[in-house]
Amino acid sequence: MANRFNWIASSLFLFLGAMSLQTICFAQASSQSKPKAAQTIAEKTSLRLLTEKVKTELREVTFQEAVATLSRLCHVSFMADDVPSDERFSIRYEGEIGPLLDKFASFYDYSWKVSRGGSVIQMMKQYSAIHDYPQAHMKEMLQVSKEMQSVLRSLGAFVGQDYSALQTAKNLYRSFTPEQFKLFSTGYEMPASELQATQMDLLKQYASRHYLSEEAELWNLFSFRLTNLPRANFEIQEQNQGAYKYFMLNLSPGAKLEQNVFIRDITSELKAGGK
Repeated sequence: MANRFNWIASSLFLFLGAMSLQTICFAQASSQSKPKAAQTIAEKTSLRLLTEKVKTELREVTFQEAVATLSRLCHVSFMADDVPSDERFSIRYEGEIGPLLDKFASFYDYSWKVSRGGSVIQMMKQYSAIHDYPQAHMKEMLQVSKEMQSVLRSLGAFVGQDYSALQTAKNLYRSFTPEQFKLFSTGYEMPASELQATQMDLLKQYASRHYLSEEAELWNLFSFRLTNLPRANFEIQEQNQGAYKYFMLNLSPGAKLEQNVFIRDITSELKAGGK
């Protein structure tokens, strides 16, 4: 499901990006004509962190203990999102602060940047490990699903048979005049600029619904299942299929979901049992 929704979000951003390309180009062209702004506090802090040299040694410290030491060295506060791992960090280091921060952040799967005010180092979780994923909060996910539906509706994507791309295409077909049909019969490829105003609106609706209605329906379904999740029945059944062990995850009724979830390869266990 995660991959599916990542693809949905990417598709939407690409669609919006294509629509906004002209505006972006204009903004870039306009900014080039302005004089260069004075160096910001964040830029000054970043430059200091990348050039100022320190000497330190950390032995088997927790994330919080490392942050306390680095905060004293950098003379800034730290702010990290999500929850870092319980691994302990060790390093003997002498050199510029920037590479030290890179090593520390990379060890815990974070990236870092200086805040706009220059007084805080913001650490962002990267979720590179397959078993690591962002914390999920029901209210936040519900809010995101509602906002995504609102965005898609504003672009002309609606859920339901009456709002399907196919129905819109049929409405467009019925709107053509006898004169237009006569032109089509000759093989004429009519430019969109020659369409009547109502026909142009239908064409735009068709494009939006063709590309986005499926995503709108998925977000609507996602919101429905999240809302009903607390009332769902939960069931797990372990099962073996050949050399692999799975469990069947079953949620019903409102949040209906059935999924085979891989646990592990049990080839070695089967061999041991056969001896």
